Amino acid sequence: MTQVTVNLLLASGKGHNLSYLLQGREVDISHKTDKFKSGEYPFYWPGNVSIFGGHIDDGETPQQAFKREIKEELKLYLSDEYVSRMDLRTYRWKEDTDRILTEANEVFQGNVNGFLGFGLDEKIPSCVLGKDRTKYVFVTYRDWIFDRSEDHYFAANIGESTPLTDYEGFGAIWPPHWVARSVCMVPIDKIALLDDMTKRVKTGELEIKVIKK
Repeated sequence: MTQVTVNLLLASGKGHNLSYLLQGREVDISHKTDKFKSGEYPFYWPGNVSIFGGHIDDGETPQQAFKREIKEELKLYLSDEYVSRMDLRTYRWKEDTDRILTEANEVFQGNVNGFLGFGLDEKIPSCVLGKDRTKYVFVTYRDWIFDRSEDHYFAANIGESTPLTDYEGFGAIWPPHWVARSVCMVPIDKIALLDDMTKRVKTGELEIKVIKK
């Protein structure tokens, strides 16, 4: 059965000062034996920085899973009304990936591969695969991404970088957009983040500096 996830794509600020909320995970077995097993995350922060989220349990709607995961990870108790106002983006990767990258390539002037740090047809390193590294061997990014059916991202802008505590990882961090796109590790998170930046550039919420030669 293909895993489906829900994720919190939270931004703050505007223009050049737009920041994103990301999760940095660190393995410290002596302190976190109740949370992590040895080898579950094969490297230390900032090697594994991702968007907050988790898996949808059987019988859950995306909204129910989203509220549960964010309560577990950030101790944020989100009302049904608040969740309903968020922009729910369901990505069906086989249909959406090429479209997202084409649109972003136009906005970012042909620099999508530089943004992602990989090409879709390149081999994906085992460290990026995380728990999937025993399931997939010598696969491309495209293979791994397209093997997923769909994933849900709840997107919003809260206006300011509210301090938050990550209860399951190393910490909740608010890097500016040019840092977020560099350190975000999970391939689908990077594509969703790229799509979000493309949308915000088009609406004027995000400003990027264009260097003319």
